[in-house]
Amino acid sequence: MLASAFYRRALCLALPALLASSRAVRAQTPDGGAEPPPSGPLALSWTSSDPSCDGAAVATRALELVARGVTPRPTEAHAQVGRDGNQWVVDLETRSESSLGRRTLRGESCKELQQAIALLLAMIMESEAKAAPPPPPEPAPAPPPALGPNLDSEQPERDEPPRVPPPAPPRRGWGGVMRAHGLAALGLQPGLGLGAGGAVGGAWGPFELLVSGAYWPSSRVSIFDREGVLEMDRKVLGLTACYEIWSAGPLRALPCLSPELMWLEWRSLGLRVTNKGSTNHIEALTAYLDLRTEVFGPMFISILPGLTWEHPRPFRAKKCESCSFSDVFQLWGIGPILGAGVGARF
Repeated sequence: MLASAFYRRALCLALPALLASSRAVRAQTPDGGAEPPPSGPLALSWTSSDPSCDGAAVATRALELVARGVTPRPTEAHAQVGRDGNQWVVDLETRSESSLGRRTLRGESCKELQQAIALLLAMIMESEAKAAPPPPPEPAPAPPPALGPNLDSEQPERDEPPRVPPPAPPRRGWGGVMRAHGLAALGLQPGLGLGAGGAVGGAWGPFELLVSGAYWPSSRVSIFDREGVLEMDRKVLGLTACYEIWSAGPLRALPCLSPELMWLEWRSLGLRVTNKGSTNHIEALTAYLDLRTEVFGPMFISILPGLTWEHPRPFRAKKCESCSFSDVFQLWGIGPILGAGVGARF
């Protein structure tokens, strides 16, 4: 009986130790219910509507961008990537120890968005590390937190990295071009000539070939000491060739050359004798620079400075039936022109 009582007493003393050992073992194993330690300070989930745009390397790149000597703080992020027309759009939600944030970023390409998100996540992890006060020394109290702007506040325009417009992609394939424009010129008509024109044609890569036309309404100049006026108008038909030599973002520059045929009609008014006539098939050559700015879709705005060359010729009139003809006006031969218009390339 004494031995039986001794064994029962030893079992009661050992049972609590066995239970404690069993709990410790379960806590150290995955089946015991403890969560595994995080794989790193940044947890990024990436959802994209386009399989070609994934975020496999974004988290690694963000950790590489963290400044040396800074320990990044744990941060969770979720990126929802999609397309809006020709642009890429990402909605980014971030969660850290001290703040929540949501931002919307846009880019011309998936690579540009990946770089911007990596830089933004690195800035957030650095700001969290700087905001956490260092552990105080044993005898001294902890220093007060430094006052300053919160980099994780809801201000996307401050967190978003500066965007540099990417170079315009080269032109490829066939397309169509059309343009309507207004014109002003000196030396091609009496006084300041004002006209309107247009062009339509096709394009292949950077090269464009268009059929162009313009109408210059009547303009006047005084003749014979203001006793009368000379009035002139013209119609123009040409074939225009342009080639794109420079582009940057929405800006493009295309030098153009256009051989032309013109039809002139003129008359003298206010004199005893009315002089009038018409000259057909006057050859001319116009060279100009098409400076374009793309505004939306295929639409663009053009500025067209240039020069027109044509054979200089005098125009003659007389005051009366018995009077002799006199030169009253002469074309310059080379006249400056300036145009402005709107068009589309599609």
